[in-house]
Parts: sequence; C-alpha cells; structure tokens
Amino acid sequence: MTIDDGDDDNPVYPLVAGFVHREELKVWCLWCCVWHTHGHDPDDAVGSAEHRSAHCYASDSPYKESGGYNVQVSSRSFASVRKLVKEATPAQQEDIHAGRSTEAIVKLRSQPQPAP
Repeated sequence: MTIDDGDDDNPVYPLVAGFVHREELKVWCLWCCVWHTHGHDPDDAVGSAEHRSAHCYASDSPYKESGGYNVQVSSRSFASVRKLVKEATPAQQEDIHAGRSTEAIVKLRSQPQPAP
C-alpha cells in the first residue's frame, strides 16, 4: 500500500502500519524480519501517517532504497499484534544483514504484514 499525492516533488513511500507501544510505534519489517521502533507523538490520531526513515539492516530492503516509509498509526496496540509474526533469530538476522538467504528466511519474509 502506498500514499501517492501525484506531486513529482514529493516521493511516494510505502505505507506500513505502526502499532503503539508506550511512546513508540512498532513497525513490522518484512525484509529484516524484526520489529523496528520509531518515535510517536501521542497526539497523532489513529489513521494519521508520517514519514519515517527505515532502520533496515537488510541490504535488499526496498524501504532503505526508497528513503523510508510512511507509518500509519493503527488502532491496534503492539501487544495485540506482536505474536502474529515470527521474528528472525540472531543468527538469521546476521544472515539477513550479510545478504544471505535461507529457506527459513524466505518463510519469515512471506509472513503477512499485521493489519492495522
């Protein structure tokens, strides 16, 4: 899902769901197979979206290449979605960082994004 305002001066960024956890937003990264953490203003309304730089360490992440993503604040809490996806183990994270892939990493990356 993307936001496209049709203006060539404003790039189009992927749209991802951000789940509130304390004073942070957690974003599932299907490329790194971990939850990335971003700052969150509690005054941001559910459904609002703001640009964030990607914290990806996966060399093949299109989020890094595009300059980040827009994070849409979800009405669902992080606690309600955190177990819906399986995170990469430290060894798998190391492989992802090094640009290596395995069947297990392919399976992790094929998990559906948690819905807002």
